[in-house]
Amino acid sequence: MSDEHVCKAGKRCRARTQTEDGKGWTPAATHTPHTLCDPCIRWVETDAAALWADYLALHHMVGERPNTQRDGGSKRPDPTSQIPINVYVDALMCDIVDTAERAAEQICDVLHIDNPQNQNPTALLAAALAIVEPNITILARVREFDSHQWNDAGDQLVAVDTDGPTLCLKLAELHHRAQNQLGETRGRDRMPVPCPRCEHSALGRWHGADNVNCLHCGSSWTESDYKRLTLILADDYQELAG
Repeated sequence: MSDEHVCKAGKRCRARTQTEDGKGWTPAATHTPHTLCDPCIRWVETDAAALWADYLALHHMVGERPNTQRDGGSKRPDPTSQIPINVYVDALMCDIVDTAERAAEQICDVLHIDNPQNQNPTALLAAALAIVEPNITILARVREFDSHQWNDAGDQLVAVDTDGPTLCLKLAELHHRAQNQLGETRGRDRMPVPCPRCEHSALGRWHGADNVNCLHCGSSWTESDYKRLTLILADDYQELAG
């Protein structure tokens, strides 16, 4: 399998397989070069479809966004500063709008349609997601292009090279960042075993939810599947200990 036909999600690939020595993971192969595999496409489609609800929930937490400036964005907060959490939420909302807009623009270039435009961030996000959600496969095939992102200080937009798969993964990342932020307002029970998929200790269940999920890779299991996996892992640990 050539490098150009390896899923660009890398270690985050949903269809990755463990290496023979058990010490690493191999991303799935792709039919089209320089893109995401089908399971990762479906993963991004699901997470992108949740961004609208994420944004509205974040908006409800902080109300109207006083920092937003459509003519240049808003300065991101210093992660080390002692500032109210609503500033971080506002920065996350800005990131969601900005990323969805950039993704929509790339899709529009391929489809030869007009870019979404609106001075109101919420309306702009709605227009952008209407283009992005049904066209993740197109976005995942966009090759490298010039773009912009915030610098480490969070006070300036800088030019960068990126591509469609990177934007796809950013959309999925934003969904999970939003879920983590929203989760601070509700309880979560943490599970004692590592995630069977990514092996990170990030398994848990939100209060009121039916499924157990991993905050690191996004995998989800029903209660019965989780119990079955727990028994399998327990047997494996006993064999290793023996």
